[in-house]
Amino acid sequence: HLRAERRQLRGALRHGGEAEPIRPGAGDPAAVKLGLAYDIGGRGDQSFNDSAYKGLTKAVKELDATCIEAKATTLMVFTGPFEYTPQNRTELRALIDYLQIELNETLREKLGGTYSPNVAGAPTRVPRQEYSLQISYSSSSENVEVLAPTVLALIDTLQRVGPSEADVEKVRAQSLRARETAMQQNQFWLSNISGRDQAGEEL
Repeated sequence: HLRAERRQLRGALRHGGEAEPIRPGAGDPAAVKLGLAYDIGGRGDQSFNDSAYKGLTKAVKELDATCIEAKATTLMVFTGPFEYTPQNRTELRALIDYLQIELNETLREKLGGTYSPNVAGAPTRVPRQEYSLQISYSSSSENVEVLAPTVLALIDTLQRVGPSEADVEKVRAQSLRARETAMQQNQFWLSNISGRDQAGEEL
């Protein structure tokens, strides 16, 4: 029974081919667990990886099976000393916005490796002045070794060369739009006034 079930499932996986539904028998198909491993390109290659996935989804539908796709979550955390001034806080927010734009374009749109890159960070004043910046994203497990070096290379280039004028203008325009929207909310003014007061800064 098990060999017959595997042949039927293999037929469904091969380029989306047809397969007869597996009938429960002595070798209960509910207890059968199979794995599908993609080649290095992963899904989105518009070739045999995508064909294999198409066959998998067809098999899941026709055989009333369950598919659990393995995913990896990557988290990078950067910390360091930080002079807690209004100017530095503004520059840190601009850096976060810049990295978010770059990761969206590089990881999601160019490499197609992840749909959820996220950049977050904030400075602290007490107990010590320092910054923390986090980069996180989910991807297939086979893409981890491709995406992580890409992120680190992007950061290295930013440190050595800095952003282009076009990138600076892009971040500036985005920040102005976000600020115009935020300034219409009471919470924006409350948090800024409170934060400046606690830091002993002029309003």
